[in-house]
Amino acid sequence: MNRILLAIPFLYFFKTRLNSKTAILFFMYIECLAAFLILLYSGYPAFKLLSTILLNYLAFISLYEIGYIFNDTVSVKSETSPRKRLNAENKNTAVISVWILVRIISFLLITASLKMFNNANWWTFYAGLMIVFAFHNIIKKNTYRIFTFFSLAFFRFYSPIFFLVSTAFFLKTLPGVLIFYIFFRTITYMDSKGLLNIPDRKKLPFKVFYCLCFLPLSTAFSLFTNEWMILYFNLYCLFFWAMLLALNKMGIAKAE
Repeated sequence: MNRILLAIPFLYFFKTRLNSKTAILFFMYIECLAAFLILLYSGYPAFKLLSTILLNYLAFISLYEIGYIFNDTVSVKSETSPRKRLNAENKNTAVISVWILVRIISFLLITASLKMFNNANWWTFYAGLMIVFAFHNIIKKNTYRIFTFFSLAFFRFYSPIFFLVSTAFFLKTLPGVLIFYIFFRTITYMDSKGLLNIPDRKKLPFKVFYCLCFLPLSTAFSLFTNEWMILYFNLYCLFFWAMLLALNKMGIAKAE
């Protein structure tokens, strides 16, 4: 049964990466809800939002999970302190081949349903994603994988909305996403791989302080450019970590 469930797109990601309450909340609030609100703010028709975001995300995660599967079965062998996310029985070549085939078919079906087969930007975006993930899995030195991780974070955040907003609106969101999502996740990745020494990195006060420290920059940038998305995203993330910290202090939510 475990093999069958892991063959379904998204469930592999859920099982192997969303393995804590904080990780699930971060995914739901910083990635899913943020994508929904960005599209809503951009003026995208509200009645199409959920179905369109869901389909775009499923297309993305279908391919992204292939990178995860490769990482967990092949790349993990060359890591000095690997995270063993799969047991021996799930590393069977036939099982893995089925998982990958299901994901490729899912991606192609969603591409067809979204009428993206003739969209050059669609194929360019996903070709870029797969090339970066291939490099990420092939490169053995974690010091070099920092840069591929940075790029993967970009693809991951923008996958549900990249084809639904204008270029001008995309550029408005980019500074905030770079600082409060991509850079934030990159330093987390570096610390987890022993490339940085940030003892407090997993603690909620550190995450709150991170957002607080960028408030002056976000405010100044917004005032100088008259574009407020970076400040909105700063406050959005600050609210998330501050609420978790407050709930943690009250003993309601036990999370770092």
